[in-house]
Amino acid sequence: MSHNEPVKEILSAKDLGEMLGMSEGAVRTALYRGQVGSRIPAPIRMGRSVRWVRKEVDRWLEEKSREAQADYPLQHGEGMGAPAR
Repeated sequence: MSHNEPVKEILSAKDLGEMLGMSEGAVRTALYRGQVGSRIPAPIRMGRSVRWVRKEVDRWLEEKSREAQADYPLQHGEGMGAPAR
């Protein structure tokens, strides 16, 4: 997706992969391996197709970001090569 295109509300595996920095194949592999929630957000079915609702993907990304911050809090340079006090 280029920056000039309108924001899509319904995303394909390719679109989701671009958002997550994954290939379309990696998205499909995660889906088929049952890694929904841990590696990719939950999809919806549209006939035989699998799609993602952009608002749900955005919420999932926010949740993953909060979890990562809780798991790896950085306090005044700790863990970033700063000398211990």
